[in-house]
Amino acid sequence: MKMKYLFFLIILLFRLLPAQESEYRVKAALVEKITRFVEWPNEQTARDSSSFVLCVIGDSPILPYLQELSRKKNIKNKNVRIIHIKKYDSKLHMDVLFISRSERKKLKSILDSIKNKNILTISDTPGFAKKGVMVNFYDWKGFIRFEINKKAVESSNLKFSSRLLRLARIVE
Repeated sequence: MKMKYLFFLIILLFRLLPAQESEYRVKAALVEKITRFVEWPNEQTARDSSSFVLCVIGDSPILPYLQELSRKKNIKNKNVRIIHIKKYDSKLHMDVLFISRSERKKLKSILDSIKNKNILTISDTPGFAKKGVMVNFYDWKGFIRFEINKKAVESSNLKFSSRLLRLARIVE
């Protein structure tokens, strides 16, 4: 119950900012909050013990807010490194991949290329959760909410907290 209150408080605080700025500032904050309720396998955290890597593929207004957040916060007790990429590279280690709206036509190939990797996928594009993105932000009566594709989560080695699942709209 406390977590639900925290999410709504964050959203309400940022509703006072100009529309697009507040929207992407809230989404960046939610990305960080969501990672608190996701567990990665031990071998992944041991692979890169110095930083938590969050990649943004494509062009998204969330990028500067994630960069700002990375200077102020740690995720999983690690410094956060934000990498902006135009194309997925299998040699690049990442913990989270934020898939921008600009990647709509490439979504299937992006998801296929990271299949069986322990990468949390997040987006803010209508329909992306139904197509296999794990967490997708959407607007509900002027509030930013999120949906979770349970099948995509179950096919990964990531474990989502039941508290996080209760806060989300579940997409099959």
